[in-house]
Amino acid sequence: MKIHLRADTPLEMIEESFIEILFTIRSCLCYSKDNNEDNLFWQRVNPENTNGVLGFPACILMLSLVDALGSFFEENDDLKIQFTGEQEFVRISLNKNKTHFYIFNSFLFDQNLSREKIDRLWDLRNSLLHNNVLTNNIRLVNSDKEPFMDKVKGQSGEGIFFELRLLSFYKICEEAVRNFLVSTDLVDDHLNSVMTKLKNRESFFNKSVSNQRDLDPSSDLDIFPST
Repeated sequence: MKIHLRADTPLEMIEESFIEILFTIRSCLCYSKDNNEDNLFWQRVNPENTNGVLGFPACILMLSLVDALGSFFEENDDLKIQFTGEQEFVRISLNKNKTHFYIFNSFLFDQNLSREKIDRLWDLRNSLLHNNVLTNNIRLVNSDKEPFMDKVKGQSGEGIFFELRLLSFYKICEEAVRNFLVSTDLVDDHLNSVMTKLKNRESFFNKSVSNQRDLDPSSDLDIFPST
């Protein structure tokens, strides 16, 4: 039995959902509040917030994507993750959701974040998903400057804060999805194990959708054309 109208395997469903999420994130980051059609709306909502991109939803989706990628590697000893200055490898632990963000320091994202940064990103994830507010001393910036997250000295009296650069963050998320989809030998068996734990899989069915298509995880992985 299909687990989804357009998917025969968990990886096929995940491929579709990840690409839809990436497309939505990119749409948020390409949007401008000062465009002619919508600017009056933003002026009515808040006259001081009439420019910029849709940073909050973009950031929420990217942090959710990171969380999901990490969840697929719980208790997977084949995934090698280290922190700077530490000799031992760390593992993404079952039922310790915070460790999902260790995935940043894996081959998927190819980052080398400190424990402090991962802690701050996890706190930010919780605050945005559950309360729709940023944590203290975090700023979202529509920038492609690297690294995607860095400590920045503010103006006089502002102190030190973390700057989360959304375009740069999106870039590594897209690359992580590519790396994930070509690593079926590392994730396929584990994904099947994860999916068998889901109950009521019929709830994933969408009978009104007619644009059925075959999904092939080994197909062209140039997710979006270069711009």
